Amino acid sequence: MADLKADFAVPLPMGVICELFGVPDAQHAPLHALCNAVFDTTSQPAEVAATEQGLYRFMAELAESKVAGPGDDLTSLLVEHRTNGTITLDELVDTLILVLAAGHQTTINFFTSSLLALITHPDQLELVRAGEVSWETVTESALAWDSPVSQSPFRYPTQDIEIGGTLIREGEPVMMSYAALGRDPAHHGPLAASFDVARDTRHLPFGHGPHFCVGAPLARLAAHIALPALFNRFDAELAVPAKEVEPFPSLALNGIRALPAVIRPRAGAAGVRETRPTGPATPPPT
Repeated sequence: MADLKADFAVPLPMGVICELFGVPDAQHAPLHALCNAVFDTTSQPAEVAATEQGLYRFMAELAESKVAGPGDDLTSLLVEHRTNGTITLDELVDTLILVLAAGHQTTINFFTSSLLALITHPDQLELVRAGEVSWETVTESALAWDSPVSQSPFRYPTQDIEIGGTLIREGEPVMMSYAALGRDPAHHGPLAASFDVARDTRHLPFGHGPHFCVGAPLARLAAHIALPALFNRFDAELAVPAKEVEPFPSLALNGIRALPAVIRPRAGAAGVRETRPTGPATPPPT
């Protein structure tokens, strides 16, 4: 049995971000733990403060290491701008934290929701394996069906507004749901609650308009490479009932704690050695 989150969905986006930042391999796990803690909404105030301080210290020390040994990475580029007086240390660190927070946990959730959708809907998986639909269509369907981001942080209107017959007064907190659009029957019809590659794929996980996520092409590219690499070589099924897959505790993000699965090589798949029974040879007929 494997945990497809820990063994597959985490290492790839973590590796991509760490390579972008120039983080040494030994520091990948500590950085992931810090990022994981940032989005854990069960944390107490003291724990939140400690996590924020730890993440800031990690990025500041990473930047300091690039002063002595710059590389071909984003951190070294930002350090150069700091040296030139273009940005401050706080701005450098905040930029790294923003890129990490926006491009790490969200992509992990994107992967786990896609994996869970395909494992629990083998009929849809067979459509893409047979070439009847593209992996691009599958991933967009997964984004619409189970958004990696649930809600936005609170927003506060600067004047009274009315939306859908509901009055929102100036200054009242508003939390918008990115996930709701993907399951709204008014937009998606009878397939709204179903994972079906034929469904309407309008969604908001990457935002909209001038706030559209600049990392969306990278997240999509990673999924379009990683998912077929897994499913073209292996078959997978949940190792527990679907209802026992636990959600990750977060108000903003929509993820799971783990994805326990049984993985088996696909017969005849390229790059997979076929396993043959061992034992004494069958004696020739007499």
